[in-house]
Formats: sequence, structure tokens, C-alpha cells
Amino acid sequence: MIAEVSPELVEMGPGETCTIEVHITNTTPLIDAYSVSLFGLDPSWITVDQPRLSLFPDESGSVYISIQLPENFPAGHRQLSVHVRSENDSAEFALTSLGLLALGQYRVRMRIDPVVVTAGKEASFGLVLNNDGNTTVTALASATDPEEMVEITLAPIALDLAPGHQDVIQSFVSARRPWFGQPKVRVITFAIDTTTRVEAIGTFIQRPRIPRWLLALMGLLLAAAVFAIVLSRTFDSVVDEASVDQALLSEALNKGGEGGQTVPIQPGGAEGKVVLFSTKEGVAGVQAELFDIGDTTVPIATAATSEDGSYAFSRLSAGKFTIRFSGAGFNDTWYENAATAATAQEFEVELKAVTDLADVELGGRPGSVAGNVVASDLTGITATLVVPGTVTDGVADVDAQVLSVAVSADGTFLFENVPSPATYQLIVSKVGFATETRDVTVGPAQNVENISIVLRKGDGTIRGRIITAGGPLGGATIEATDGVTKVSTVSLTEQDIGAFALRSLATPQTYTLTISRPGYRTETQTVSLTTAQDFTVPDILLVRSTGSIGGTVSQVGVGGIGGVEVTISAGDTTVKTFTASTGDVGSFFVDQLPIPNTYTVTFTKPGLLQQVRVQDLDPANAAEALAITVAMPRSTANVFGVVRAADNQPVAFATVTLNDGTTKRVLTSANDPLGGFSFTDVPPGAYTITASLPGTSPAVQLVNLIANDDRALDIRLGVQASATGQVLILRPSATTTNPNSAATTTIVPGGPIPTTTTAPPITGQLEPFVGATVRLFLATKFPGPPSNAVDVQTTDSSGRYTFSALEAPENYVIAVYQTALSPEPLDTKLIVTQPGTQLPVPTFEIPVSF
Repeated sequence: MIAEVSPELVEMGPGETCTIEVHITNTTPLIDAYSVSLFGLDPSWITVDQPRLSLFPDESGSVYISIQLPENFPAGHRQLSVHVRSENDSAEFALTSLGLLALGQYRVRMRIDPVVVTAGKEASFGLVLNNDGNTTVTALASATDPEEMVEITLAPIALDLAPGHQDVIQSFVSARRPWFGQPKVRVITFAIDTTTRVEAIGTFIQRPRIPRWLLALMGLLLAAAVFAIVLSRTFDSVVDEASVDQALLSEALNKGGEGGQTVPIQPGGAEGKVVLFSTKEGVAGVQAELFDIGDTTVPIATAATSEDGSYAFSRLSAGKFTIRFSGAGFNDTWYENAATAATAQEFEVELKAVTDLADVELGGRPGSVAGNVVASDLTGITATLVVPGTVTDGVADVDAQVLSVAVSADGTFLFENVPSPATYQLIVSKVGFATETRDVTVGPAQNVENISIVLRKGDGTIRGRIITAGGPLGGATIEATDGVTKVSTVSLTEQDIGAFALRSLATPQTYTLTISRPGYRTETQTVSLTTAQDFTVPDILLVRSTGSIGGTVSQVGVGGIGGVEVTISAGDTTVKTFTASTGDVGSFFVDQLPIPNTYTVTFTKPGLLQQVRVQDLDPANAAEALAITVAMPRSTANVFGVVRAADNQPVAFATVTLNDGTTKRVLTSANDPLGGFSFTDVPPGAYTITASLPGTSPAVQLVNLIANDDRALDIRLGVQASATGQVLILRPSATTTNPNSAATTTIVPGGPIPTTTTAPPITGQLEPFVGATVRLFLATKFPGPPSNAVDVQTTDSSGRYTFSALEAPENYVIAVYQTALSPEPLDTKLIVTQPGTQLPVPTFEIPVSF
């Protein structure tokens, strides 16, 4: 496959669209199809005209890619990559570089702030500059006055403005100020020069030193002065007669200060609340009188309580005070709940502080409750006033009895000295008769009269049982009313759980039963009793009005996970919680959710994909709603694997690069485990993974990652560049030839001395140079000391040496030394390495000259 991009450099501005051509040739003997992608830009900016190009062998075709840059795309050069992949062989692909030059757009706005300045001699303006373009600009400021009467200073006169930024240039102007007359209007033109020129106008209005209104005022003052002189002479005698004795004035002022309180500059204050002793609710309209603790006869200040019973005193000097509280129908009370001033509690006020006072409980003057009872037999009837009890955990507290009296023979009853204000229940009872109950409210010092109660034979009974879908239910309140009288009880919580009985009910009568309990829907039934009837109602089913949602959250491949935010919502109801991090890790539970309802349950945690469940919640699926299980995958992927050399053995120190066209992540393969690499928390997308070692061609793989992906890769590198050669040594021998004879004499150490004077020819034998030192230098660092060498080898028994894992392509110098300590090389050669190639070095032939 051959892929070519045209043009190789694209110049375009933000907001513009360009098209590039990718020309593809199928060089295989098979029909193949190719997909084209562009890396380095947001995919939403890229359009490929055809996702798949099918080509016959040796056929060529083109795919066109359109690029549209957004308006705010920054100016500058950017390197893009065009990726073409074969459909027949996914490992067959081509990467071609494409240069993108985003042209600069220069858009600078300027406004003057303020536009108009009214002042005297000097004024200042602000030149507010906004760079709406996509490249940094240098703005040069200037200003002109058409009258040339204004001195203008700009600071700074020039500035660099980054894209999307705002800056201000200050302009200081001054001009001679007129003495009299109308204000002087001076118009100044400000300009900013970048690649274009932007202008704006500011107006400087100079007030005269002596305005017209001041001249008019001086004339009026002169006239007034003349008139004042005349009046002064006329009334001098009157003033003398009307003078007041200074001693008398001082005495009057001193008397005027008696009994008053001087208000300090930073006064203090006090505030509190008045509540009813019975209900602890605030009381409105109570008068609060503040006294100095040393004098409780004359109040210093007064205040009245508001709707919630609160009151406040301000502008107080430091000192000790007390308060008296009074109101219609209430007993006078001193702070704090004291009956007299002598037993009142004092409190202290400090300057610059407000003292919080304790609540004061007011009790009204006693009232009374009176009425009469109508019954067939008026003997043995008892009337009782009680403070109504409350319901706690489904069981009614015992009513607090206040007063109890026997009904007289004529049926009347009277409660005297009833604490007020308060609300009571009046209970009238007699054995064999239905108990009657009335709510009675007694205001402060109020006499409640004319209460009429009819006692009827109480020979009726209503029985039953309260149940739920899960079984009997105790603690439910059952109330029976005939429209006038109310009788209530609570279902049993022990032994016969859920059972109840309402006894001594008047018959014949029709009753409305109301059954309630917190967390359940209230139910009602109507029961008609005949004379002396003992009626058992069918089991009464209470349905929960709230439900629960719970379950377990785990991470895929990990197990239960804590700290997951769980949001449960439906309409206006939204509840949030987190999964447990200890104990039952990953569990969650939310109670008291209104039912029936459909809830959306959302699970979120950074690094994990959000999960959503829809849960119908009603009594029928309570168990299902408590067994929600959620498995959350990672929102990112992991890429890991092994880099191998050409011999398939894992190799360390290889450079591994993960690139999506915009962001690069680079690491080195490990020593342990050998050749291993791992990229974690990789966002989903298409990536190119490149592995390389010095002297090898990069190995490239394309990988498409999805969330929670764990992709294992095995990357094999090509052969590393290397250089190998041999060092030989030439060992010479001397031979003497007799010109008159074919005999020769060989000169050997210790042999006969030749008698001829003719120089014999030199011959020799090449042998491996064993133990020679061979150093490898970068060409740029040779000649140089041994420390500059990239590598050092010693020739073996055959005189050979090898330099492995070399950078390629690169220029090297190979130098041969007699020993490691030899200062100068015996011979050198220049080589150029090639990626993945073992370069044979020409043989060194070293004559014996040392």
C-alpha cells in the first residue's frame, strides 16, 4: 500500500474549511479496502467523504478529508497524522504527516471608560482593550487633541495582548483651566494600532475656576451683608434687654438631665423571649419594662413582645438591669420568673454587645371551668381535667391529670383556680357509661362556662387487629368518634400484637374509626353498634406510606466499592447517600421514601462510568427494592504488554509512546518484568502505540480502546543497527635476490648476513591482531580522549570485534589502538549505520611498525 497526502501543508484561518486529498495505491495482488482517519484534531471538526475505499490490485483511488476549524482555534503550526489501514490485514497501515498552519485573525476592540470626565485641570481615562482574535497582538496606543491644548500621557504606550484577554491602558490628560464663564469641552481621539487601527472618542469637560453661580452668590452675600448691618444697629438694644442670666440657664440644664440616661457612642443591648408556661409558645403584646438594678421604681425603657414573643432593648449604657413583664390576664413576672422585684434576677449589659436573656415563662391568673352533665343516673360521675398526652414510638403517654371533681347531685361541676392559659381535655366518666371527652381552652384568667355533656350507657365494644403485609402491627392509634365524643386506644405491641379494644362505648351509635401510625397511610372505617353490642371488625390492613431502597455497588473486576455517590430522585424528592467504605463495603440504604413512586437511582464516582437504575417502589416489591446490584466499570482503559527484540526475547529500555494525535504519553520498557510496559487510566479512543530501540525502525500498532478495556499487546522490534569487522596485523620478512643466480637468501634473525648490497623486496603475512583495543566514537567527538568513546571492544582470537545497539542512521569513527593505554590510534575508519542493519566494516590491516 502507498498513501500520499496532498497538500502536505495546509494554511487556513479559524472558521474556514479546507479539503485534503489522500491518494492510495493497492500494491498487493488482492482486492483490498482501506479506511482513512486523521489524528491531531477534534473529530467533530473532521469529515471523511467515504469511510471505506475499495481498490483492485495496482488500482489507485482518493479519499477527501474536510477540516473546519472553530472560530476560537489558536494560531500557529500543528503537526497532524493521516492514518490509512488495510481491511485485509489490520497490521498493514501507513502513517503520513500533514502540516496545519492556522492563520492569525486580528480582532481588537477598544472602549473608553469613562467616556465623559468632568474635572478641573486634570483627568484620567481608561482605554479598555479586548483581543477577540486567535493570536497575540502588540497594541500601540496614541491620542490626539484637535486644538492641541491638552497634554496627554499614556501608560503603558504599548502592550502585548493574548487571545481572549483584556487589558487597560491609562490615559492622563491636563489642560489650562479657564477662570470664568462656561465649562470648556475638549474632545480627545484615542487610537490603538495593531494590524488595523481602532479609534474611540473621550470628552474632557473642564470647570472654570470661578463658576457663574459663585459670582451670583457673592452678589447676594454683599446685599445680605448690607441688610444685616442695618438690622444689627436696629436690634442691638432689644438683644441687650432679652439677655438671660447664665446661672439660671445652667441650673435649668442641670435639672433637665435628672432621671435621664446618657447614650454612649457604642451602646449595648439586651433581647429575649416571653413564652407561655404551659405550651412554651411565644406570647405577643406583653409589656417589658427595663429597670436599673439600683432603682426598680422608675423604668428606664419599655418594649412590647412581637408575634413570636420576642423583645429587645437597644442604646443601653453598661450596667446591671432587670425587667418586669405584665399583660392582660397574666400575673406580673420579674426576670427571670420571679414574683417580686426583691427576688428578681439581674443581668449585665456591656458596650458594643447584645446580651441574650433566658426565656421568661408567663402564667395567666387562674381561670375556671364549669358545666353540667345529663345522665339517667347522676351519682358516681367524675369530671377530670388533664393535659393531653403525646404519642411516642407509637405508644401514648399517660395524660397528666391536673384537677378532678365529683359531679354534684344536680349534674353540675366546677373547676376553680385552673392554671391559665392552657388547653385541657375534660373527661367525664362513670362505670357502665361511655366516657365523654371534650377539648377545653382556658385563656388568661378566663372563666369557661356552660359546658354540657350527655352520658350514655357504655355497653358497646369494638375489637379488632391491625396488620401489615408483613404481619401484625403494634403501636397504631385507633380513634373512634361519633361526631362529638372521641375515644382512642393503641394496638398492643406485646403478646397479642396488633390487637385493640374500645370499650364502654355508648349504644346504639355509629362510630368512625381512624387508624394511624407514622410511616403508614391512615385508614378509616365506619362501625354501627346496636345496644350492648360487642363488635369485632375484620383485620385492618395498614399500607406503608414510605419505603426503602438499598443494595450493593461493586467495581467490575474488583468487588464492593465504597464512596460511590447514590442519588435517588423522583419529582421534587431528591435524596443522596454514599456506599459504605467499611463493614459491608459497597452497600447503601435509604429509608422514608414516599410510595408508591418511580425513582431514578444514579451511581457516580470519579474514574468510573456513571450507572442509572429506575426502581418502582411500592409495598408489593419491597424486597426487590432492597436488592439492587450495580457493577460499575472503569471510565478509562489500561494498555499493557511486552516489548520484544528481533529474537523474540523481552527487551528493556525500549521507548514506548502512546499517541492519540493530540496527547503523547511516553515510558520505557522495564527490567522487571523484563520488557514490560503499562499505560493506565487511558481515555477511550483510537491510539497509535510506537516502540523503538536505538538503531531499529519503530514498531507501530493501532489500538481502539473502550471504557473498562484491558488491552494486552506484544510488540516485536526489528534488528538493531550494529557494526562488525576484523583487525589483521602484517608481519613482514626480508628476501635477498642474487641477480646472477636464481638462489635467494632469506634474512632471518640470527641468520647469515647477505653479501649483496641490493635491497631485497619486503614480503609478509597477515595474521589476526589479537587483543587490540577498538574504540567507537561519534564522528563529531573524534579525535578526542578515550572518555569520548561510545563503546570499547577488544579483538578476539580471530581479530574480530562487534559494536551492538547503535543509533542509526549515524556517523561513527572506529579507531584501533595497540593497547588500551596507547595514546594514538594505529588506524581509523568512518562508517554510517543504517536502521536494522549489521554493517560490515572494511578490514583493518595494521603493519608491524610498533
